[in-house]
Amino acid sequence: MAAEVKGGVEVLDILLELERRPADDPTPVPDPVTQCTELELKNRDIQFIPSTIDRCTNLKKINLEHNKLKTLPRSMFKLKNLTHLNLSFNQFTELPATVCALPHIENLKLPNNKISSLPPDISKMTTLKSLDLGWNRFTELPTSVFALPHIENMNLRGNKLSSLPTDISKVTTLKSLKLGWNQITEIPVSICDLPHIEHLKLPYNKLSSLPPYISKMTSLKSLNLGGNQITELPASVCALPHIENLNLWGNKLSSLPPDVCKMTSLKFLNLRGNQIKELPASLCALPRIENLKAGGNKLSSLPSDVRKMSTLKSLNIGFNQFAELPASVFALPHIEHLDLRYNKLSSLPSDISNVTTLKSLNLSHNNIACLPHQLSSLPLLENLVVDANPIQQPPYSVCRKGKDAILRYLTELRESKAVQSCRLQLNFLGETESGKTSLARSLRHRIPMLTELADRTRVVEQSEWEIEGGISFNINDFGGHDVYRVGHSIFISQNSIVLVTFDLSTYDPCSRSHFRRHIGIWIDMVHSHNPDVKIALVGTHVDKIDEATGENVRASIQKSIADERRKRQEWCHKQNRDLKERIQALQKDKTKVLITAYRKKIESLDNASGYEKSKIHPHIFMLSSKTQAGFRPLTDYLATQARESSITLPKTWHKAAMTICSKREKKTENTLGGDIVKQEIKNSVSVRNVALYFMKKLRQQTDDIANDILAFLVSRGDIIWYPNNPILRNTIFHRQEVLADLLKAVLNHDKGEFKEILGQMSVSEPMAERIREDFSMRGIVSEQVMEAMWKPFGVTDREASAMVELMQRLELCFKVNEGKNGATFHFPWLLELSRPSTMDTEWPKSVPANTIQVTLNVYFPYGCPDGLYEKLSVRLHSTLGLYQPMRRDWRDGVFVDMGSQYMQMTRSQTDKDWVITIAVRGQHIPDLWRTLLQNHDHLMNILEEDWPGLPCDKYLVCPHCTSLDVDTPTLFPGEVIDQPPATTADLVPCWNTGKMIPANLICPNMPAMKPHQKHALKQHMELLVHNITKPCLSYLLDMLMQEGVITDREKEYVHSKPSIGDTEEAKGAAAAASEVSPEQTRTLLNILLTKEERAFKYLCRCLEKNGQGFLAEKLKRP
Repeated sequence: MAAEVKGGVEVLDILLELERRPADDPTPVPDPVTQCTELELKNRDIQFIPSTIDRCTNLKKINLEHNKLKTLPRSMFKLKNLTHLNLSFNQFTELPATVCALPHIENLKLPNNKISSLPPDISKMTTLKSLDLGWNRFTELPTSVFALPHIENMNLRGNKLSSLPTDISKVTTLKSLKLGWNQITEIPVSICDLPHIEHLKLPYNKLSSLPPYISKMTSLKSLNLGGNQITELPASVCALPHIENLNLWGNKLSSLPPDVCKMTSLKFLNLRGNQIKELPASLCALPRIENLKAGGNKLSSLPSDVRKMSTLKSLNIGFNQFAELPASVFALPHIEHLDLRYNKLSSLPSDISNVTTLKSLNLSHNNIACLPHQLSSLPLLENLVVDANPIQQPPYSVCRKGKDAILRYLTELRESKAVQSCRLQLNFLGETESGKTSLARSLRHRIPMLTELADRTRVVEQSEWEIEGGISFNINDFGGHDVYRVGHSIFISQNSIVLVTFDLSTYDPCSRSHFRRHIGIWIDMVHSHNPDVKIALVGTHVDKIDEATGENVRASIQKSIADERRKRQEWCHKQNRDLKERIQALQKDKTKVLITAYRKKIESLDNASGYEKSKIHPHIFMLSSKTQAGFRPLTDYLATQARESSITLPKTWHKAAMTICSKREKKTENTLGGDIVKQEIKNSVSVRNVALYFMKKLRQQTDDIANDILAFLVSRGDIIWYPNNPILRNTIFHRQEVLADLLKAVLNHDKGEFKEILGQMSVSEPMAERIREDFSMRGIVSEQVMEAMWKPFGVTDREASAMVELMQRLELCFKVNEGKNGATFHFPWLLELSRPSTMDTEWPKSVPANTIQVTLNVYFPYGCPDGLYEKLSVRLHSTLGLYQPMRRDWRDGVFVDMGSQYMQMTRSQTDKDWVITIAVRGQHIPDLWRTLLQNHDHLMNILEEDWPGLPCDKYLVCPHCTSLDVDTPTLFPGEVIDQPPATTADLVPCWNTGKMIPANLICPNMPAMKPHQKHALKQHMELLVHNITKPCLSYLLDMLMQEGVITDREKEYVHSKPSIGDTEEAKGAAAAASEVSPEQTRTLLNILLTKEERAFKYLCRCLEKNGQGFLAEKLKRP
């Protein structure tokens, strides 16, 4: 057999060149044309095929999917070897006559066109075996297809068929007929007369019953009736002798007939999404059943005879009402896949270990608190899903890492004694001088410990507090100055308690602003970071007020909280009402793009109330650190919370955790290295376990267990560790005060100390003054200055490098440049400069002529949290590439000159809201949208990562209004950005000017990368960075450039990053082909995260073409 020769655009280009030649040109036809057997021209925006296509004399297959074709050249019929023709997703309104004349065509695909009829000549296609006419405009089945003598497969899905002609029975060769997504109300007898039909698909029609004569289809193997309105399964279906696959999902079945057992050939039965309350015992008599889907019904039990289904491999009973897992399931001898999600299971029995054939188990969205260690005994288990359960054993930090971590934990639990751990993180927040530090120290020492003014906390003071019953707390006492609030999210763990303190003696119960400043702002800050954290309010200095004043303050605060809840509910209701009125007005114009965006905005309002879902303890504690009055109620409350949050740990885990925590008390090392930790883990494993681990590759097991324990300690707030960062993964901050001291040094509110540091440096007076001014006014700090700041803390060079990396990882700063004295960093958090007057020239208030401005406003009705804008400013820098030197920063803004466009990002405050504005000016609209979308995604990602509970509202400002300097421009819903439609209206209404404006001014029309695709890229970032080879990276950069996904400047920016191996000697072709360039790859992947959906597709395609398909599989796996 001759080798297949594939061709693409290069062949098309040659054909176009041949068409331009004179008819008598004697030049031979080039080999790429004459030798081509498969022509791949998918997704090329082709509007016509040259008449010289007949020169491809050996063509067997042509793929013209996703183009803009309306016709084909007459010469095409000369392709005598053509057997497969794909014309899907084009603009054909009729079948070209030349197609009907193809002498050997076997497979013709025409779905997703605009065809409503077929020519009589289609009967001439005597070799045709497969015809796909899905998703066109047929209202009736053309009789001409009945004359096709060898047709076996016919697809008519997604048309407007309401009935079928009786002549269909004449197509005696038909084996497969697809009629889903039509309007058919009954199955005609003519279909039942088809003698060789094996596959009949009728999903999403209007069938309510099935005829008795369906039993005549004795050759039928597969029947799909899903998505209809069938209320009863007739005995005639049960009489089908060879049926193997029966789909009945999404109907209205309430029961199954006893005759179901007669389908002795049945292997697959889908009953999902019906109203069945009980499965008949006769179902268990099916002798060949392998896959049973009964999810989404009303089942609460299974027949006891389920154990007799000896051939069953997959059982889906999710989305039902099971309160316990039926014991009969454990007796299934060959079960491999078990889906129990969305039930009411509260436990998993230990007998699960009997299901030794199990490969996949889905327990998500139940009420399971404890996984039995017997799960670790399942030898074949490959997939275990436990999301959305209140699981305490294993800890959440283990469950989130997936099946392998869960099974390691359960194995340890099985092999060693279980230990109950009652340890909780306790965070003290509040304004400066509110009594936090005195309270924290008095609780720990059980005696009054009042704090002098000179001993106030900066950033965070950490300590441990143990009480009776084996309960202990990790205490974080935070500084109250505004600039220190940037550190809260670094130290506050997900499962912790926050005490918001305020001074009773100075609190004014009549002042609304007092509540906001001393209590409300702290509640918002905590719940914007983590909506599930529990908060208790603590009034200090109760010894300075009388009882009546205390009760007055308590009542005032409780009223303020209730008022805040009501105010936010009213705001949501008003927004909801206004949006619905806007939707109603748009219905007349049928502006679907805006209607969809407004509806999504209404959905997002459900998460905007904030206080509604908060966990604020109803009792307000009032106490005195001086007299210790009121300490007992607070201590009892905290002890109760700790006991409720207690978790079960394997003894080896507990011992290893205690060993690591004890090192913090010794204070002999600033940080721990990964090797030291792994050795400690190894030492804490019993001899019996060592032998077991040695059998299973001791080193890898020890590393994995160490990582699991460290992740658990991170979740509990004991340590700070970043395993996914190549520089930081081997540095464990077990003494968090080291990190706190670093933040103290850089974020120190005492400028006098900074002056002392400058005095210790060997710099001239003018240089010292410049350094001071850079630090205090522009937020610029050199590595040399930071090293001087950290010198008193005994930080080593390795630790200093780790700290610098950590600050960049936390997006506290970005690198400005590299000098002879080290790098210089910019901290937006420390900026004090106002907007320079020169900006009025660079960015005039009025939009210049022949310039377009696209603008996004993100509103924060309850305040913009400290650090949000600054973090956005830092993240912006990572995508500016070679334009980084062209940015100019001030306290509440940044401006970037990007050559052909300009961007300004600002933070401002109106009478009601804080607003972050991202505006881009230029002339080429697609480029403006790309820049705006990049920074929109940055902001949304930051909110999702660090402030998931923060209410916000986003709008696009009308460019037409902006160009006219309209005082109150029309605001379009920002949700247009999230899911831009593939096609939009040409014009949309501008409400405030009464004009219709081009839709592309407010609709990017660039399919954004889907959330799950972004998540996959982030999740597997390190895997990609350390596995994508240099040849693959080079190919990827070229492809992305060619397809217009990245710019030449972005490509140049990737190449500007270090490339490991560039200076090494050649190691041979094989070694060179396997080399990686982590920094360049990471830079490119971060750029791709800001791009549209096609960037993800090209990345996967490139990996597959370069022999790294396993990476593509990781990314595409749901």
